[in-house]
Amino acid sequence: MPLAITVVGAATLEKLDITSTSQLANFVPGLQFSDFTPGNSRNDRGGNRPIIFRGLNLARNGGVTGAGSMFLDGAAVIGNEIPGSMDIGAVEVLRGPQNVYFGRASMTGAISYRTKAIPDTWTYGLDMTLAQRDTHRVEASVAGPLIDGLLGIRVTGLQEMNDGFITNAFAPDGDKLGARSRKSISATIDFTPADALEIKLYANYFRDEDGPSATVNIFPDATITTAAGPGGVPLAGTVTALGAVTNCVRGIPFVTPGSPVGTIASPARPTICGRVPDVSRSIAYSRTIIPTDHASDTFSVPFLQGEGFERKAGLQRNAFNSHGIVNLTISDYLKLQSITGYHTNAVIQAVDGIGRPAQATSAFSILFFGLSNKFADFSQEFRLSSDPERAFSWTIGGTYVNAKNLSNATNTRTLNVPAQTYARLLLNIGDDRAKTYGGFAGAYLKLVDDRLTLSAEGRYQVDKRRNTQIAFLTGVPINSVAEDFKSFNPRVSIDFDVGGGRKLYASYAQGSRPGGFNNGLASYFDASNSIYAQNPATPTVTPPTVAAVTAAINNIFGVTDPTFDEEKLAIYELGFKGQFAGGDGYFDINAYYGTLSEQQITFQSLVPLLATSLSVTVNSGELEIYGVEFTGNYNFNRELSVNTSFAWNKTNRTRYIDTTPANIRLYGFSDYAGLETPNTPEITASGVISYEGQSDDDSWAPFGTIAAVYRGRQWADIANFAYIPGRATVDLRLGAKNGPLRLEAFVTNVTNNKTYPGGNVASDFGSPANFNGSDQGFFGAYADPRTFGGRLSVRF
Repeated sequence: MPLAITVVGAATLEKLDITSTSQLANFVPGLQFSDFTPGNSRNDRGGNRPIIFRGLNLARNGGVTGAGSMFLDGAAVIGNEIPGSMDIGAVEVLRGPQNVYFGRASMTGAISYRTKAIPDTWTYGLDMTLAQRDTHRVEASVAGPLIDGLLGIRVTGLQEMNDGFITNAFAPDGDKLGARSRKSISATIDFTPADALEIKLYANYFRDEDGPSATVNIFPDATITTAAGPGGVPLAGTVTALGAVTNCVRGIPFVTPGSPVGTIASPARPTICGRVPDVSRSIAYSRTIIPTDHASDTFSVPFLQGEGFERKAGLQRNAFNSHGIVNLTISDYLKLQSITGYHTNAVIQAVDGIGRPAQATSAFSILFFGLSNKFADFSQEFRLSSDPERAFSWTIGGTYVNAKNLSNATNTRTLNVPAQTYARLLLNIGDDRAKTYGGFAGAYLKLVDDRLTLSAEGRYQVDKRRNTQIAFLTGVPINSVAEDFKSFNPRVSIDFDVGGGRKLYASYAQGSRPGGFNNGLASYFDASNSIYAQNPATPTVTPPTVAAVTAAINNIFGVTDPTFDEEKLAIYELGFKGQFAGGDGYFDINAYYGTLSEQQITFQSLVPLLATSLSVTVNSGELEIYGVEFTGNYNFNRELSVNTSFAWNKTNRTRYIDTTPANIRLYGFSDYAGLETPNTPEITASGVISYEGQSDDDSWAPFGTIAAVYRGRQWADIANFAYIPGRATVDLRLGAKNGPLRLEAFVTNVTNNKTYPGGNVASDFGSPANFNGSDQGFFGAYADPRTFGGRLSVRF
């Protein structure tokens, strides 16, 4: 196809033991997906992990508002999670605007997983993995015909668990951070009542119960002391002073002419600059037990009642993915396809907001954030297509999506001043709804003996969005805002078959992401907001007045309009792909240039009057991107092969204005033009050497793989002051197979590289005098350590 697309088949997924999208991203050029969530500074499986294509790490880049999304058999997957890997037959990664093909939330690209076809005979599969740190993963699948030629079924079950891999400095018993647990069950039914009609039904339920994230923290001051709690009891175990780090001190008085923020001056504040210190300078510190008062508020979110979530730190999730596909062959010329999807995803994260031991001068001694979401959607697509083998072919279709997302954040804290006073901030519940109507069409013309193909495609879409804020304590809806966002996204291409199984193509595509609302911003200007009606039975600070809050928000952000506009991406691309001479391998190389306009930029700043931080999104950015991507594989013979990938994804901010005092105080300027997007590497590469021994009898045949992955340097902040150095890892797998049985020993991260896979500079809520110009710390994802293990696979 005339696209930048990478396809990974079931055999490669099994060979490399790829069981998650974060693992897949290591071997796909131009793709980044990790468990670290930029901005939230957490290394976990939260719902806001962004799928990043070509360095486009954009605001609001996770979940249902993502710039890039994941699909399973054409239906959106909420939370960017796939079912058990034994269900997957292939995955296609499409880079660049994919709105024509996939509709909303695919402006930068799409990851399309495909489930396996159900076989004509009964087959059984079992995968078992045991590794260090009490890691185990068991997945089993059974598939086959219930009625030959008419009805088939597959059922797959999964359970995986590990006990974490980094010592928690807070816990006196040495508990580990990063523990995870998942249970999943899925079923597929394939019904073929006639040769011209096929119906496929799929359903998957999974539950996550993860402990506090494996995040480490680095702070630019010289020492860390441990504060005492009530009765003089230490709040944590003794933490050795960690010493100074490479840092720079900011605090430059700054004036933005005509800006409502005016002159900003503050005491000099330390932040990390240059290369981020290695993990030996870091600490991992997180409360694992939530105090009773904090837990009562954190887990009292109305829309999560009945989900069965326990009152504990970490992440809990209940998710259900389902879809139905109908393929109808009307004639030799016409085919009709219907895709119906329904998904739900409920998640709560209880996050310790103190990144280091609280100090006597800290604003808080205890701080917990509760982050809750409950999402549901229904989608329907119809597509009518003509015979693609004819000189002229076409497709036409329509889509409908009805989505609802309930979200809430709680902020509970124990104040040092007045000493050990519990206070809370129960933010309003956001009720965000969207109805999307779209129509698309494509026309394809073959010329020059079918060697030259001209394509023209487009999608027109209307997103009807509404956001209502619901008062947490009373359940009363307030401040409902609604708007329609309309877009048209074309794509044109030309491709030429040069012979020998090789094709040259050029294309131009546009993509867009609908606008939205600054959820909750307007509600701070309303007296019915929960912050003005704190529960009098709970000790609290005096609630501020509406006038005072309005003035504070206007002074910090200079924005009161709750709506922001859509952003648009345009990309030109040139590619060359096909077989090597002799047909022993395949290559795909492409170069691209693009611009992002009306970029949606989210600013976050502490609002001292509210004792919390707020986020506001505005269209104040433009971005230029360009790069080169390559994938290739070559089979030397039946047994030995090599797979490679490489990407250079350059980003350049041509406009990026941030006038929030928090960042001006920190960096000393507000114009970030000429800088790169953070939290994504510019250079990535991978190489896999595979050996698959052949055996014609019942003897054992050896096999093995060596997989090397390189992720280049990435910036840790928007000002490009601090950076995480490049990271190279090597995995080794050796084993033997005999018929349906495969036995394998492996070691991942052979060199035990501890460089952070991701991280960012963010506010340190445990710093002294936090709200008087909070210090900044580095929050990094702790790298998975070297791990030895074994794997048993059975297929029969």
